Amino acid sequence: MQYAERLERAAATLDLATRLVPPMMGADGPRRYLLVVQNPAESRATGGIIGAFGLLTVTDGRIELADISGNGRLPGGPTQRGPATQLPPELESMYAAAEPTRVWANANLTPHYPTVGSFYTALYQAGTGVHVDGTVSIDPTTLAYLLAATRPAVLPDGRIVPAGRLVELVESQVYAEIANASGRDDFFATVGRAVYDAVASGTGNTSALLSALGRAASEGRLLVSSNHPAEQKILETTALGGALPESDGPYLAVVTQNAAASKLDYWMRRSTDYHSVRRPDGSADVTITIRIANAAPAGLGDYVRNRSDQPAPGQPGSGQSAPPKGNPDAQNLLSLAVYTGAGSGLQAATLDGLPVGMRRDVERGHPVLSTPLPVNRGQTRTLVLRLWEPVARPTLLFRPQPLVVPEAFTASGVRSVAPWSRNPE
Repeated sequence: MQYAERLERAAATLDLATRLVPPMMGADGPRRYLLVVQNPAESRATGGIIGAFGLLTVTDGRIELADISGNGRLPGGPTQRGPATQLPPELESMYAAAEPTRVWANANLTPHYPTVGSFYTALYQAGTGVHVDGTVSIDPTTLAYLLAATRPAVLPDGRIVPAGRLVELVESQVYAEIANASGRDDFFATVGRAVYDAVASGTGNTSALLSALGRAASEGRLLVSSNHPAEQKILETTALGGALPESDGPYLAVVTQNAAASKLDYWMRRSTDYHSVRRPDGSADVTITIRIANAAPAGLGDYVRNRSDQPAPGQPGSGQSAPPKGNPDAQNLLSLAVYTGAGSGLQAATLDGLPVGMRRDVERGHPVLSTPLPVNRGQTRTLVLRLWEPVARPTLLFRPQPLVVPEAFTASGVRSVAPWSRNPE
């Protein structure tokens, strides 16, 4: 990046911070934000299902965590009696059956975080009667970054949880150690409070904390929404806002979502390759190759291997039958969606070398190509999409999905891969 461009970006960031940070941090009066801790072991578009939640109160830059609870204590219950808000018409065909405005675990099926934030705040207000100013979504990896910048968390029983152990503890080990849901809820709340105490202890330094938060935001692990329209408009120009851009040109976001209420996505491994060949007319032929593996070991518990879809036949076009009752072999069931550039068209699709039908939807101008995907333990599935992109710009805008193990991504035929969200010009 040239010096002048770096200077311009830095000035834009400073201007944004000056306009956005003081009011959101309570300079004009206390603010309340719903804190959502997502669990990527059961994946969703913005990371994972809501695993824990709390209420952050911010006054003149001071942050207090009023409470934190596991998802067994979600306001109004895991599924509320009626919709907490209206589902946007554009999303009806894609998500209506999953009821994201009633079911907390499905509130973040869309990767467009402004919509997710509005669902979360509506669900919270419907369940508690408490108005919040916005939401903050994080995941255990974000918490681990923060612990690395401060100090290990210390549980009430004296157990020390260093940064390098946190993700495994709360996304995998807890299910082997604690058999009942209420016990896990209590444990998640205890760990959450211990992490907050570590971060708020004053250990470490501001630079390290800001670096940790910046890394989490760049990976899509830290997302923020505001119910104040002027602030929300600014947030949507940043990675923190998590908005799907409404612009033309090459774009890619691969989204896997757990379709069986299991915790097997802790063991999911994913890689994506993007290859573009420019045509003389300025358009491009694009090949996207996505490989998804199930690295689950033998002997996982029933809760981790859960298949809420049973009894069910094999998925259409998958070439695989449904697993035996109880899913003893830990077959994962995913919904795989690929978001591409505005105006792009699918030319062909194969799954493990065989033709496969892809459902086509559109969200904020982006074609969304999707298919159900069972993945046996020890298996790697390969989806290849051949597309036509109407605009062969040299830069690909790529949005990562926050996974337990980050996606391996490669690109060729483009000059550069840009961050999935930009500061305003």
